[in-house]
Amino acid sequence: MHAFRPPWLLMPMIAVLCSRVHSFSHAFPVHGFRQLVFCSHCQLAFAKTSGGEITDSYHGISCNMGTISVRRMLPNATILEFDIAYKLYRPSSLSSRQAAPIVALHGGPSVPSNYLLPLVRIVPYRSILFYDQLGCGTSDEPKADDGIYSVGNAVGDLEVLLKHLGVRRFHLYGQSFGGILAYEFLKRQASKEVDDGIAGEGCRSVILSSTPTNVMQIEDEARSLVEKLDSPDLFRETHQRRISPMPQALTDAYAYAGTAWRGTGAIADYKATPPSANSRKLRSALVLRGEHDFVTEVCVADWKRSLWNTPYVRERVLDGCSHHGLLENGPLYGEIVDSFFTEYD
Repeated sequence: MHAFRPPWLLMPMIAVLCSRVHSFSHAFPVHGFRQLVFCSHCQLAFAKTSGGEITDSYHGISCNMGTISVRRMLPNATILEFDIAYKLYRPSSLSSRQAAPIVALHGGPSVPSNYLLPLVRIVPYRSILFYDQLGCGTSDEPKADDGIYSVGNAVGDLEVLLKHLGVRRFHLYGQSFGGILAYEFLKRQASKEVDDGIAGEGCRSVILSSTPTNVMQIEDEARSLVEKLDSPDLFRETHQRRISPMPQALTDAYAYAGTAWRGTGAIADYKATPPSANSRKLRSALVLRGEHDFVTEVCVADWKRSLWNTPYVRERVLDGCSHHGLLENGPLYGEIVDSFFTEYD
């Protein structure tokens, strides 16, 4: 038996094993950007609507689409502005007091939100906000120069989006890398002396789905799993998705994945750290993973064991599922997600 190196797009969280980069027949073009004059009063990220909102639907479910603009400051004090695209499903329910909206954060980094869209069908009634993080999907994809990309910058973009759309009371859902982003967002909010009004009542609860605490650790676990198999296809079918053919939602996400800031190579040094001692308490969390997930038990153990500053962390293993439980057993997944969030509405 020999080791192999599967393509990164088959395993968005273990790109370190890549041996080549796939080219796409439907690759999304890199958008342009606008240069701005530096102003000492400007924030590094700000929001404005670009081109207004467009109403669309997904399986007959209403949706508003739009873009916001975020900024990055280069070392020479030049400010660059980029667009981030979002979709808000069931927009009329955004301010519901009975069922708070879900803010969905995709993985990768740079595997866009297409593969999370089935949440709209399996979680009824709630507004659900999706967006493509900078560098992938229908958002701009600037080159990875001068600190454009970082986990911290991605957290800032999320803050801008929530403020722009007036999302004041919500649940966070993060899949794979999206869970890392969710945790870092919660930690930043908890570190502030007072609620600064970015999210008003803020996050009610959070789900971390197939989210590791330590990128180096998941790479080691993945290598161990890879060494037991004979082909990239077998790894994918066992630990990444256990359904065939590949769901269209996942196919679409891979077709528009970014190339500038991708996979574990982009966050190789990431290891989650606890909130500071004087931080406010984090919201209640549910840690999900598949029975056959390449994000193994050891990769998620520290969320509950040492990272959360409250005891309110639950764990759930999805029987028969791997990394994409949402796509493998949608009805069960939807029931778990909605039931957990309902407890904290």
